[in-house]
Amino acid sequence: MFFYISLVFLTFLFFYYYLKYTYNYWKSQGIPTPERCLPLIGNMWKVVSLQESFSALCERLYKNESSHSMLGIYQIRTPILVIRDADLVKKVMLTDFNSFRNNAINLHQELDPLFIKNPFYSGIETWKENRIALTNGFSPRKLQAMFSLIREVSSKFQKYLDKSLSKNDQVEFELNELFTKYTSELVMTVGLGIEGYCFDEKSMTFGKIVTSVFGDSALRGNFSQVILFFFPHIAKLMKVGVVSKEMEVFLRKLVRDVINSEGKDTNTRNDFMHIMLEAEKDGIDQETNLTVHFLSFMIDVYESVGNTLSFLGYQLALRPEIQEKARDEIKSVLMNCNGELTVEACKDLNYLEQVINESIRFFPDTGTFRKICTYETQLVGYDGLSCLVKPGHVIAISAHGLHKDPKYWPDPEQFDPDRFSEERKHDLHKFAFLPFGAGPRMCVGMRLAMLMMKMAMTTILRNYSLEISPKTKLPLKRDLTKYLTNAKGGIWVFVKPLEKKF
Repeated sequence: MFFYISLVFLTFLFFYYYLKYTYNYWKSQGIPTPERCLPLIGNMWKVVSLQESFSALCERLYKNESSHSMLGIYQIRTPILVIRDADLVKKVMLTDFNSFRNNAINLHQELDPLFIKNPFYSGIETWKENRIALTNGFSPRKLQAMFSLIREVSSKFQKYLDKSLSKNDQVEFELNELFTKYTSELVMTVGLGIEGYCFDEKSMTFGKIVTSVFGDSALRGNFSQVILFFFPHIAKLMKVGVVSKEMEVFLRKLVRDVINSEGKDTNTRNDFMHIMLEAEKDGIDQETNLTVHFLSFMIDVYESVGNTLSFLGYQLALRPEIQEKARDEIKSVLMNCNGELTVEACKDLNYLEQVINESIRFFPDTGTFRKICTYETQLVGYDGLSCLVKPGHVIAISAHGLHKDPKYWPDPEQFDPDRFSEERKHDLHKFAFLPFGAGPRMCVGMRLAMLMMKMAMTTILRNYSLEISPKTKLPLKRDLTKYLTNAKGGIWVFVKPLEKKF
């Protein structure tokens, strides 16, 4: 009995001193640690208990520790350095990129064979080669080729709105649901070159299929997200991945159909999948590579573009004077291109782009970027705090925190598109604004995303006005439990036809 009691006591003593040593790292470096650690959980209790997402945790800590350039927390036993200094963000994402090449998420080949090849989530060995083909697919020449398909989807979008308003003076829409129809059709038409019927309420459309299959993905923010991101070994045992097997089968079938149709259609195809098919024509494992590219395209368009458009519509509906100014610019640009937008004309929508950027500043789609250290690096903040970051440690960069930091944004709670005007944008710190990430691993589809958003808003503002519905709870609050930025209760607006369309 004495032996067993001694064994238990020694085991307890071992874990006590082990955890005490582990959770003493930041203190030994002189880095402030704002929250008390729990054994075996670290500072992750609210994340693990689904009270808030990791992004919300980093944002809260960023705001609460305004006197420091950095602070340390623990993800289970892994030290995480949350940086609050845009110059350090530049160092991590660009200057010392070789020390922080990996994005901090552990995926398993057998569970996520598609997602592990996504350029954002790929490891050190493969991220560059996985990114090259996708980058070529978004070249200016390829964007020019795809633009006619974006315009085709916008025409369907306008017909859907016209039909909805044909017997009504106004129609109430939840913006996320409305723009999901638009982005779903973009995925099918621009992505695959086929009709998606996503504006048909009665059909089993692509959007409905994806929502039903993709709805429980870890990207949506639930218990599987916590397991996948913070307990990768348990995720492997429980077989938790980002993309479900049902979704993988669904995507592979779509891509297989495209491959099988190659050569049967004599017309030139300008959709994304056929552009990528040309690039992968002689590649090994063509089906898998094309499915990976399509998955990346789908997530960027269906999720990110749709989400960003929802918040953009909210900002315009809330501020009629800004909406009117954007409408006047659209009218002026359309007069110079015979009433039909081109890629070149989209570049002239400068004020609309300012509004988009300011909306993203308020509501960035991805709230936090996590980088894992691969080479020992010294980081020194603006306040003199110095930290030795070792391989395996994680750097957390809060986009939500940076985008609302008064150090970089005067009066940050004021919605002011003119921050991004030609006269003022040079005063902005480039690494305090991270709409698409930064550095060599920033989002490759940002130019395509901007074209899609400008086209959607042009379609709406040239024909309709947006007004906030009483169903939208003001001030708008984010759902802090979600991985991606979402509005609590949805964003409801009234869409009304203009007296004079143009």
